[in-house]
Order: sequence, then structure tokens, then C-alpha cells
Amino acid sequence: MGAPELFRQRRSLGDGPESALFARRHRLRHLLQESPAHLQIEITLAVDAAPFLVEVSEEQIRRERQKARELRASPWWKRKRGAGVCHHCGDKFLPQDLTMDHLVPIVRGGKSTKGNLVPSCKKCNSARGHRLPFEKTGE
Repeated sequence: MGAPELFRQRRSLGDGPESALFARRHRLRHLLQESPAHLQIEITLAVDAAPFLVEVSEEQIRRERQKARELRASPWWKRKRGAGVCHHCGDKFLPQDLTMDHLVPIVRGGKSTKGNLVPSCKKCNSARGHRLPFEKTGE
């Protein structure tokens, strides 16, 4: 089970034996003991990705999206986007072809702050989806 599957499932994030996360970690550790070395890395990544799964309410999402809309109209964002460079692929685009991308997505607990917002081409922004920067695009 990869990080995207863990992300899609709602569950308790507690560490006690009653939590679903505890059960998954136990199963993954069991697999780890029986897996070849090249599979151990992938299994460990799935275990390590779990703490980044947070519950975000609809109200928090609405509030952060409103903040992003306000920042989109700011001189700061216009300067940042005006450079015309996608943060992810580094290609040059017309400023109006760049979108606002949250490095840590709002649905994963990210905020609409200057440190979390970058200009991104539509292709890169769509490909990333709700992933964190260290999570691979093809998982």
C-alpha cells in the first residue's frame, strides 16, 4: 500500500494498538523483514509518509483558499509570477500561463503563506495533485 492509498483512507492517526495506522505499520514491518533490500526502501517510505496525513476541515480549506485569492491580487504574487518561471520544471512561460501552487497542499495541512506558494505551469501543478514535494509523481 503506497502513500496515496494511505492518504485516501480516513483513520485515527494515534500510535496505540487500536489505531489503523498502528496496524498498517505492523504489517509493513512484517513485510520489511521478508522483503529484498530494494523493496525495503519503498516500504519504509510508505511508513514514513503516514505522519503527514492530517485531517483538515472544510472550513479550514475554505479559509486558506480565500487567503490564496487575496495573495493572488497582491504585488508580491505579481512580481513572483512575472518572472515567468515554473518552480517545478524551470521552463519559461508567459506570466498569465502560470498558476499558484501550494508546496504543501491545503488538503494536507498547508497554509496560504508566501513561503508555501510558488508559480507553477498548469502541467506541473496538475501532475503534483495533492502530493508533498518529496513524494514521487508516479506513485
